[in-house]
Amino acid sequence: MSSKSKKTLICFDSAYSLSAYEAGSLQIFQEGKLLDGYFDKLYVVNIASNINNPDSVGRSKLIKLSERIEYLDVPLGRFRSLKSFMKINFLFSIFSTVFLAVRLCKKNDVSFIRGENPQVNGLLALLVSKLTRIPLFIGVWGNPAELRDDMGSPMYPNLLKFIAIEVFIEKLVLKSADRVLVQNKNNKNFVMNYLKSDKNIRLFRVSNQIDDIHYIDPKLREKPDNFFNEFELLGQSKMLIISRLEEQKRVLDAIKVISYLVNVQSMYVDLFICGVGPEEEYLKKYAIENGVIDNIHFCGMRDQLWLSTAIPLMDLCISPITGRALVEVALGAIPVVGYDRDWQTELIEHDITGYICDFNDVKALSYFSYVALQNREKAINMGHELRHRALNIFNKDLALETEKSCYDEFLN
Repeated sequence: MSSKSKKTLICFDSAYSLSAYEAGSLQIFQEGKLLDGYFDKLYVVNIASNINNPDSVGRSKLIKLSERIEYLDVPLGRFRSLKSFMKINFLFSIFSTVFLAVRLCKKNDVSFIRGENPQVNGLLALLVSKLTRIPLFIGVWGNPAELRDDMGSPMYPNLLKFIAIEVFIEKLVLKSADRVLVQNKNNKNFVMNYLKSDKNIRLFRVSNQIDDIHYIDPKLREKPDNFFNEFELLGQSKMLIISRLEEQKRVLDAIKVISYLVNVQSMYVDLFICGVGPEEEYLKKYAIENGVIDNIHFCGMRDQLWLSTAIPLMDLCISPITGRALVEVALGAIPVVGYDRDWQTELIEHDITGYICDFNDVKALSYFSYVALQNREKAINMGHELRHRALNIFNKDLALETEKSCYDEFLN
């Protein structure tokens, strides 16, 4: 197959539901996988797209997100007659989707199959790869071992009840993959624990999944005077966290920081939480109990234009553990206080581009947030240094060519 011939990618990815794409302009998250025209077509398979919708029953449906991207929306159950047996019905839905993915591969001459984690998505991608004999790529965009240590449970507790089962699947998937894609040294070390060799591991930055709008100099972005009119602001200082609202993301720690600033330091500060997830109601309850609910603005999903405008208007970002969002914030040139977790120290250098704290040290996270807000001039300088570092590390052209080369190895 020539590298210039038409190529199609099918990707098992459950990071965002269809509604999240529609609400938050997250198309770039998938459009980036097209690699600037390298792939002509992308099929996204999300087995968790209706995980919270018990009324979703039937066949998986292809939904067009754009001319080149189609999204396979997977219902929670396959048969209405089995609606009372949700787990069994969900398994039937998954098996049905696997066979549909196989048909898509054969009908559309799919070039590569990709799973966006080495657990459930990776296992399904492996099954389709074995049935079609199409090269298998597995993305490892985090460190599951660290997250399991933190939570004390599997990454997919509803599907994989025991950590041992999840670890077995990870080992099987990673050892079966033709290539394993990672975005930093921390994630690579996790994979190396299984493979003991970096022969099939390829490291590159996922800069192509960052919207170009974030690369614009923050000084040149619009700063509308009425931008925050929809919110009832209580203070002069504005803090931000962009994250899925899930336990493993530690958004609760950001609320604990606000509680410290408001209740202990008597500061007037607002926290903007951008994201959705199953922890939202719990987070709101905690904020009410600690008397800071009025200081917190749950913004839900916001599009990239809103985020690129909002970020430079903030005084500080809290990053317990974030991925792509940390890059967007860094390009917005505001300082960050975060945990020494996963890859974050590659961008956050203590007292240079922000403040880094030991994982789970909420007291330190709170203290350095206070320090950053009290030393505005230094915080501004740290933000500039952070953007400079992000521009160097997340060079789009370099990342694009590096990722293309991973696929080209199979086309020559």
